[in-house]
Amino acid sequence: MRVAGVLSEVVDNGGGVVHGGAIATLLGTALTFALIAPEDRDWSKIDLRVDYLRSLMIGPVAVTARAVHAGRRTGHAEGELRDASRVLCAPAMGTFVPSV
Repeated sequence: MRVAGVLSEVVDNGGGVVHGGAIATLLGTALTFALIAPEDRDWSKIDLRVDYLRSLMIGPVAVTARAVHAGRRTGHAEGELRDASRVLCAPAMGTFVPSV
């Protein structure tokens, strides 16, 4: 799954740097949909790990995510967020449970 867009000043943490919460939200959403798409069932996130490798500036971004495992009781997905220059800014891993 790939999601691309342009981040505006709404998520500016000061000096044109994107707030870490916005980065986590983008990655968490992409990881969730990476599990939903092939399984056609809803998942709830129980753990999200984001490694902030470098500052992300306001502007174009791309998030890619893939399901690693989708079992009966848990699911795992991983993804990454890259800036306009395609430089890796934040990789992420998530653990999920099926939604009731």
